[in-house]
Amino acid sequence: MNKRPWTIGVDIGGSKIEIAHVDQLGAIQLKKAWPVAKHGDPYPIIETLVENIEKSLIGKSESPLGVGIGIAGQVDTNTGIVHFAPNLAWKSFPLGEELKKALNMPVVITNDVRAATWGEWQFGSAVDCNDFVCLFIGTGIGGGVVSGGRLLLGSNNGAGELGHLIVAKDGPICSCGNKGCVEAFAGGWALAAHAKKALAQNAEARVLWEALGPLSAKTVIQQFKHGDPIAKKIIEEAREALIAAAITIVHAFNPQRFILGGGLFHGLPEIKDWMHFGIKKNALPALAEKVEVLSSRLGLEAGVIGAATFAMKVLKKG
Repeated sequence: MNKRPWTIGVDIGGSKIEIAHVDQLGAIQLKKAWPVAKHGDPYPIIETLVENIEKSLIGKSESPLGVGIGIAGQVDTNTGIVHFAPNLAWKSFPLGEELKKALNMPVVITNDVRAATWGEWQFGSAVDCNDFVCLFIGTGIGGGVVSGGRLLLGSNNGAGELGHLIVAKDGPICSCGNKGCVEAFAGGWALAAHAKKALAQNAEARVLWEALGPLSAKTVIQQFKHGDPIAKKIIEEAREALIAAAITIVHAFNPQRFILGGGLFHGLPEIKDWMHFGIKKNALPALAEKVEVLSSRLGLEAGVIGAATFAMKVLKKG
């Protein structure tokens, strides 16, 4: 690490966990990822996480300042409590306390997309920009907002739940329990769920899809690119939901930049053009005129870089 201060960044998503050693310049020196095997019970996930972090420290001559965790859901950075992580089925879990005790080092918890937003602000597509929005589209959908040079946290650290903007009041049920959230149309879990429902009513198509292996969002995107009518309908509905959400976000925050990232986005980069044209065509002209729609410069590493460097900021300040 060239003796620069460094932290361990952790990105806990709905389908995978990633850890990385990250220095104060946002450079990654070591990275490892593995799938989330089981939802509901946090302790097996924590045990595996602690084991991988400890293994990553073997042979290191200098210790990290601490660990920064970005997790999908509503969290309290001050207490380290995960109030609700819908894609993991966690509620009111003291993640910060448990990890601090297991690792014997400082731990900073924040929302995963807020962490990625911080990373983009410091080292990515939002450098030198004080008014921007990040929307990360993966297993779930989350957002982060910087307005007037401040990362918005909300009254209890819950700002940025842009995936739960309701775009159709009678739409499909979301993982949060509401109907019609943009995530319920365009999140990775939703694409797979809609495909499963459609295939249950079409035996001929089901046989063809089953030959492709386990059903996932990746399968839906693959079939969309091959012109499959079921996949085309699912993706078209996701596109319209994303555009509706984007217009609402532009109207609410008047950003200079609208930055897109996440695993599903990188698998379907056409989303960038859809969002660009949707905003320019339908948002209020005065707000749409100057907004730029950009891809995340940090790509799939935005989460771990952001979690690590956000933790570094908090720990140095403390």
